[in-house]
Amino acid sequence: MPAREFGFSQYCTPMWSFEQDLLHFRQCGASCLELSEAKLRQDRLDEQMALLGESGLRVSTVQPAVESFFEVKLSATLGNLEANRESLYRTVNFMGRTRVCDRFNTISGVLPGLTWSEALPTVALEYRELCKCAAQYGINVMIEPLHPLYCGLDSMISSLDEAAQLIDEVNLENLGITFDVWHLWQQPTIYNDIQKYKDRIWAVHISDWRPLRCAVDRHVPGEGEVPLGRLLGALEAVQYDNGYLVEFFSDWLLPDSLWRQDMVNVLRRCKEGFDKAWEPVNF
Repeated sequence: MPAREFGFSQYCTPMWSFEQDLLHFRQCGASCLELSEAKLRQDRLDEQMALLGESGLRVSTVQPAVESFFEVKLSATLGNLEANRESLYRTVNFMGRTRVCDRFNTISGVLPGLTWSEALPTVALEYRELCKCAAQYGINVMIEPLHPLYCGLDSMISSLDEAAQLIDEVNLENLGITFDVWHLWQQPTIYNDIQKYKDRIWAVHISDWRPLRCAVDRHVPGEGEVPLGRLLGALEAVQYDNGYLVEFFSDWLLPDSLWRQDMVNVLRRCKEGFDKAWEPVNF
């Protein structure tokens, strides 16, 4: 795959169909994408997979229809472990059948009323069995640390150290980390952590940060406070090679919501911000 490969997550564009994503992502400079399983239609799956192949876009990662075994604040299953488990295993089967790519993202969710140390064995048990199943197809599972503001709501993991602790507890080779710049950039040891966990970082999400107005208030790369050039340089220095995926969320109620703007223009600005982040800094 090319160095500094650029793409978009299908989470960015809830207003578009799967087919519209393929068209516009390519036009806006992407060579890869993060596939959202929720955008697939079972009655048209073969057709959609064929269109994906024809698009020339490589699938870097998959976002499953259900991202966690445990409770997530906006989950339709409301923390129903059995329903979540069935959905995640369906994701593995879908990826095994289609060979669409070899890795997918998850978040830990939360176990209400339990501390980190109390919850860890239960979380690790579910991941261990999922990874065993995924390994039969050559598929890797990833855990994404979320910003501390999501702890107790969507995640019990908010740092690379905590993600690594879960990976060590599971003790299988096909569990790694999704590194999301928006969630991790403020951590004081982040550059040392990138070096420390370089072999476990298997996907990267990028977006930008400004003082928050709500929990999903993200911005175009290069239009906020994230030192994106330094972070991308640190990831490149440890030979990360699975593409850099823009992933943003917004809130329709915000007057300048990304989702209320001309989305093609937004995506083009994302590509411009990504390219600019690699330019040398002159002091």
